Order: sequence, then C-alpha cells, then structure tokens
Amino acid sequence: MFETAIAGALDALCTPALESVGDETVLERIEALERIRSRVDAEQCVALADFARRRESDECGATVGDEVGLALRIAPRTADRRIDVAVALTDRLPATTVAMRAGKVTMAKARVLLEETGGLDGAAAATVERAVLDHAAQVTPGQLRRRVARAVIAIDAAAAVRRRRQAETERSVWMRPDANGMATLGAHLCAADAVGIFTLLDGSARAARAAGDARTLEQLRADTLVQAIGGGPSPAAEPLVQITVSADAVVDDGAAPGELAGYGPIDHELSRRIVATGSWQRLLTDPATGQVTDVGRTRYRPPAALAELVRARDRSCAFPTCERRSAGCDLDHRRRWSAGGVTSAANLWPLCSRHHVVKDGADGWSCELLRDGRVAWTTPSGRVYTVYRTDVDGDIDIMRVTDTGPSPPPAPAAIAQLPPPF
Repeated sequence: MFETAIAGALDALCTPALESVGDETVLERIEALERIRSRVDAEQCVALADFARRRESDECGATVGDEVGLALRIAPRTADRRIDVAVALTDRLPATTVAMRAGKVTMAKARVLLEETGGLDGAAAATVERAVLDHAAQVTPGQLRRRVARAVIAIDAAAAVRRRRQAETERSVWMRPDANGMATLGAHLCAADAVGIFTLLDGSARAARAAGDARTLEQLRADTLVQAIGGGPSPAAEPLVQITVSADAVVDDGAAPGELAGYGPIDHELSRRIVATGSWQRLLTDPATGQVTDVGRTRYRPPAALAELVRARDRSCAFPTCERRSAGCDLDHRRRWSAGGVTSAANLWPLCSRHHVVKDGADGWSCELLRDGRVAWTTPSGRVYTVYRTDVDGDIDIMRVTDTGPSPPPAPAAIAQLPPPF
C-alpha cells in the first residue's frame, strides 16, 4: 500500500507528458522530483534507523546489515554503511533529518554535515547544524562543506587542532590496479602539502600547453608527476599556494579559521605553519572588513599585482555553482571592455573557460551587474538567479528571482575601495 501511494503521487506529478509542456514546466518537474528524492531518502533513513534499533535488543543485531542487504539486493557491507549513516543522521542531526523530510536538504548535503561534524560531540554538532542549515538549500554541497568546516573549527579551535594533528598521523600513499593496464596512485596528505603538489603539477602542465604541447592538461599533470618522482626533469617553477588569514589569527589561538585556496578552512595552527614558511605567499586580511591588508611575496617573479589581488579575493570561478580554482580561470571584465568597462579590481572576476563563454551570451545566457553589487544570471529558459556574497570569507547565496521584493544586503566592496594603484 505504501509503495502504491508513492507511485500514484509520482504518476500525478509526471502528467502531462514532457513532450507537451514548456521549458519552465520541465524545470519545475526536475525541482519537484529532487525534493521528493530528498523526502524519500529521509524516510528510508528513518526506517533503516528504526529497523536497526529493533534488532539491537535481540540476537540478530550483529546481522542487521545482512538482512537489509538481502531486502535491497546490496552487499552486507554496503548495507552496514547505509545503516550507520541513517542512525547517525537521525540521532546526531535531527534538524537536518527534518529538513530532508521537507525536501529542503538533499542526501548529499546531509552527508556533508555528517562527515564534517563527525569529530564533535552531540551538543557541538547541533550548534554547527543550527549555524549552517538555514543556508544549505541555497548552496552546492561543496560550498556547504566549506561553511560547515569553518563552523566546526570556530566552535572549538583547540579541538580542531587536535583532530588535524591526529589526521596527519594517518597520511599514506596507496596504489589500486585498474583495467586496461592502468592503475590509480593515491595519497592522503596534509592539505597544504596536497595543494602545493597539485599547484606545481598544474602550473607545469599549463605552461607546457601554452608552449604548444598537444597533450591534455590531465595527461600533462600525470606525466609531470611520473617524471618528477621517477628521476626525470622536475618542474622548474615553485608552486604558489595562497592562504588567507585575519591578522588576529597569526597571534590569537581563538581567531577565525584561515582559508587555504584550493582546499577551504584550516585551523589557526596550520595557518601559522604556512605563514611562517618562507616559500609560501602570504595574504593578510583585516578581521572586521575582510580587506586585503598585505600581499607578501616570496617568489622572485610575482604575477601582476592586480591579477594576484583579484585571485586572492575570488578563489573560484564566479559562476554560482562552479568551484574551479581561480588560478585556472580567465580574468574577465565584469562590465565588458567594449562597453566602457575598466581594468580594475572592482571590474575583474575569474571565470573558467566554460563559464566565460556562458557569461558572454552563449546559447541564450546573459549576465547583468546590479546596482547593489549582486549579479543576475539569466538562463536560456528565462529563469533569473541572483548571486551575492554573504560574508568576508567569500560564501555566496544563490536566489531565484520570482518577485520584486527587497534586495539582500550588498556585497562587501573592500577590494574596490583599496588605494591606488588598484
């Protein structure tokens, strides 16, 4: 009966046929089905947790995964993992479960919350949940992960340091055979080391491409890694790794987390370690305004100061849901040069090659700068999404324009107000 009711509701939702409706109706159906998927995921988690609790008191508790696995035709270990997630979600993050049941939070975002709060006690996890849940529907899982990580560090900075130190003891390298004569080589490293290594590989690959090498960036990164480790010529350039910290974080154990470009929030101790290492670039911000107060350089040939500043400010592509690092993006004029736009920090932003084309009007897209600092993106279906940054850490919210209500607070204009030459 339960399945029949669900099937009936889906049949009603998916009528009429797609061929007879317009783009907006198709998008609305996609959105509705995503909300229903979240509700179904939540109800299954609640049912899995309930079933596991029923088995706790009898002799079958140790084999609950086998029983669920048979019912779902999945491996017992896969069933065990799904049960663990369900129990943790319903026990530790009840508000998230409620939001899923309302169709506001997806399973992917619920997993982000579970993973990032896994080292906290119940009370601390609930505090983080309250701090981030209201905005969860407006951001991607990756954007949510950064918000949650920042909140986790902020709630107990000393505990964050202890967890990171313990995690560093688990660093490792492994190899997994793949098909067709290939294999995967993996490494579990400190975030700063991993970002530095990837930045070096990526920089070398991009330089080779610019010089005319026909290999793809992926192939060039892989070949550079093999050459560097296997005794061949190593990349000549040193990697540029950016960390953004408040001035307070350099001396205050309770200061806000730092931001490691290409990774996300890191604790104050790791921030200090990077700041104290001469081969890194240091970017300091004012804790109250988020303004860049210092751009220190340790490389002999630094990039152009303006490009450096823009990439320090905007750490990823400016398209709302894109997370490609700004180091691999074009610096685009927000207001086109041909339309009178100037080359300044206020008028530049990073766009990856894909979204640079989108912004310039590909296939019915358009992008408009609004007076209050927001950006309005219009899709080929006619939908308008406004984007604005919500805090000095660069977080964004994505809102669909459905009415003419009051505008959100304008984005901080810290960079635009910097003194000359910017």
